[in-house]
Amino acid sequence: MATERGKKRRVKTLSLLALKLFFLVAATEASASVDRDFMRSAFQKANSAIGSRIGNHTLVDHRGERFGIRELRGRPVVVSFIYTECASTCAAITMAIERALKKASPDMLERFVVLTIGFDTERDTPRRLSEYARPFMDRYRNWLFATADANTIQRFTGETGFWFRKNSGGGFDHLNMVTIIDDEGRIYKHIYGIDFEADEVLEPLYAIINREEGPARPPDASAGVLDALKLLCYSYDEATGTYRPDYTFLMTVGMWIVVQVVGVAFVIYLFKGRRDAVGKKKG
Repeated sequence: MATERGKKRRVKTLSLLALKLFFLVAATEASASVDRDFMRSAFQKANSAIGSRIGNHTLVDHRGERFGIRELRGRPVVVSFIYTECASTCAAITMAIERALKKASPDMLERFVVLTIGFDTERDTPRRLSEYARPFMDRYRNWLFATADANTIQRFTGETGFWFRKNSGGGFDHLNMVTIIDDEGRIYKHIYGIDFEADEVLEPLYAIINREEGPARPPDASAGVLDALKLLCYSYDEATGTYRPDYTFLMTVGMWIVVQVVGVAFVIYLFKGRRDAVGKKKG
């Protein structure tokens, strides 16, 4: 009799534990799902833009002169969207592009263009862009810095799949992404994150220039999964200038696994107890 009561207590304890873990996971999941779902959607939208052609948008460069995107046809273009007040992720992306330029040969530098676009239409004026661009344009003739009116920025970013929105701190939340456009004006590839290697920029440029792989290619499925995980499982640490694990999301996944393990163990326990009881009756 005492053994039977002990079994009931263990069953009750396991049931309560599983129930508590379930609600804990549900609460954590609810708090994190909005941002993760939104970022997943943004990532899918960006990937779906690969292969599409960019329109002839009119931009204003750091000198205040207007030019059309179509004027850049004939050479591949490395496009980055930044806002000049951003001292963390945007600066890191800009420095990563510079690392690629440093690695490229002088002949290679003549064969592609880098276009950095300030999307903060209120503050990214030609004068501000000129100040931001000075350290880079003094060294690289193929690097352009430009901006545009709000409607043009919305259309351009919409075509590339780049996402941004103003946040409560006065800055912007945005997708960390660099886009490679081929010499015919089609989106060739996106590079996600801020800590990418120089070859991640240069290799697709070589492929376009040498025509090793056609004018555009769909995203690689395995790379897409890794990029999505990077966006969803990691957040940018401004103190170190690197990505760090998003422990809220990882904890949610970990608790979900624990719930599954407890649930399976609970079923096995019940099955074993019932089998033992049947065995005793037969005995």
